[in-house]
Amino acid sequence: MRFLDRIGEKPLIGDGAMGTLLYARGVPLATSFDSLNLERPDLIRDIHRTYIASGAQIIETNTFGANRDFLARFGHEERARAINETGARLAREAAAGSDVLVAGAMGPLQRRPGPGDLTEDEIRAIFRDQAEALANGGVDVLLIETFADFATLRLAYEACRAATDLPVITQMAFIERTGTLSGDEPVTTLTEMWRMGADVVGVNCGRGPKLLAEILSDFIPTTGHPVSAFFNAGSPDLVNGRYMYLQQPGYLADMAERLVGMGVNIVGGCCGTTPETIAFIAERLKGKTVHLRANVPVPPRPRVEVGAAPVFPPCFLDHEDDPSVIVELDPPRGMLFEKVLEGAKLMAQTGVDLVSVAENPLASPRMGNVAMAMLMKERTGVEPLVHFTCRDRNLLGLQSDIMGAYALGLRYILCITGDPVPFGAEFGAKGVYDVVSFGLVKLVAGLNRGVNAAGASIHRPLRLRTGVAFNSNVRHLHVQVERLRKKLDLGAHFCLTQPCWDPARIAEVFDATADLPLQLYLGCMPFASERNCEFLHSEVPGMTVPDEVRARMKGLSGAEGRKMGIRISEELLDVVAERSNRIYLITPFNHFETSARLAEHFKERVRARQRREARA
Repeated sequence: MRFLDRIGEKPLIGDGAMGTLLYARGVPLATSFDSLNLERPDLIRDIHRTYIASGAQIIETNTFGANRDFLARFGHEERARAINETGARLAREAAAGSDVLVAGAMGPLQRRPGPGDLTEDEIRAIFRDQAEALANGGVDVLLIETFADFATLRLAYEACRAATDLPVITQMAFIERTGTLSGDEPVTTLTEMWRMGADVVGVNCGRGPKLLAEILSDFIPTTGHPVSAFFNAGSPDLVNGRYMYLQQPGYLADMAERLVGMGVNIVGGCCGTTPETIAFIAERLKGKTVHLRANVPVPPRPRVEVGAAPVFPPCFLDHEDDPSVIVELDPPRGMLFEKVLEGAKLMAQTGVDLVSVAENPLASPRMGNVAMAMLMKERTGVEPLVHFTCRDRNLLGLQSDIMGAYALGLRYILCITGDPVPFGAEFGAKGVYDVVSFGLVKLVAGLNRGVNAAGASIHRPLRLRTGVAFNSNVRHLHVQVERLRKKLDLGAHFCLTQPCWDPARIAEVFDATADLPLQLYLGCMPFASERNCEFLHSEVPGMTVPDEVRARMKGLSGAEGRKMGIRISEELLDVVAERSNRIYLITPFNHFETSARLAEHFKERVRARQRREARA
């Protein structure tokens, strides 16, 4: 009797985790578990047989990460078909002589659809190759599982349907009852999987059986469709250097009984579950029947509700005719922050609109910029612009710290990817990069609508004005313009450019961005010396100093170097003031007086131009 015929009033029992047992048997976590189908087939076959002996009626192939994209991490992408076909045959051999079914496991990719990653057609091709290989190996059903975004799951499902006529189970992994980090709400997403034609829809992994049961309790009353649930054993603990799941099998069996009582047709285990877990579940479910549910028709596609567009309080960004200056002051490398506060006080007296507070520029550790920003605001009255880098926080930390900064009264942030951590950096630090600047802008836009990255309400919307960066020194400026346009579409309000020392390029930047409805602050950074000039040109990403400007700084240092640096900057400010009312000044080496002087110079040049235009 094949898969679809087995779904009825009696629950089907799946197996448990493969990776957990491989790890327990001494296989290092850095190993490609899927390649063990070829390298240690006896080990994989033995684990399958152990689960069957424990009472599993469906076993999953050891192919969760056996797509070309995932296998590329280990250099095994060319072995993908062989790994999948062999994985299917090993499970089939283990089930020989029994009525145990074999499910071809298909997990997510490393990359998602989007610019610089994979196209939708490439994703379909990757999953189609895997599905064909599993079908050739003899599986009874394809199991698409542990997907965190529905868009990619849909592509995987389409690939399976194109590759074979085998039935398909689709399962999402949710970390909150409100949805995934991609914003996929559970009931809506499960309904969409049902609507697209999956034979069984369900949930697996996530944050343990309790959350999984809560999600399915919301969904099951809406459908008569077959449902699956493969829960993990909760969250792991670190015990003597090893990650261990300490959940009791009896509790997991209780949850399995509860799920079947709700109407779940297939129950199995995910991360942390073992043959002991499956044995407890099999014993508990003996004689149990699945709660019958009405055959509910497919509901109409729901209208997606999003938070209302934010209404921002008035600020200097709304006054386009007024000269506007943003000055950057970096936090100290240690705890001597008083000097920076002196600079902030001078900026407040000068009338700058924002003081930009960088976060560990050039991936070098400094005092926390949120704390520095609050000290500035409380002690000098200046309004800070706080940088948030994707390098230094994961997605959870970004959301938490941005909400925290807002609660403290900070209202302006700059969303940047962040300079990469150099090889051999201090303390062995590594970049995080859960998202890059585009994802961070999107995250802030959601918070401004009152929802987090998972689409859950944060109960009170933020009102953050969002800035982004723009590299004005690249060879192909149109590429940067398109990136800026995308950031604007995602929710950016203004941008700061890299420093630019070329009058011709300044004109090109203004021409190229003229049709974009956001405020552009062109960057200006005065040199302190020839050495400073050469360092910026040669070692700082995104900065290019024209040869003629470098020649003017040749041999200069000390007071003479600063004097020439100011003169060059004033000439550039004159150029900018003819096209724009906005400038972004980067303060070198705590020379705050230089930034104050240049701010006054720029404002006067803007007002002079406006007086000429008024007379004309």
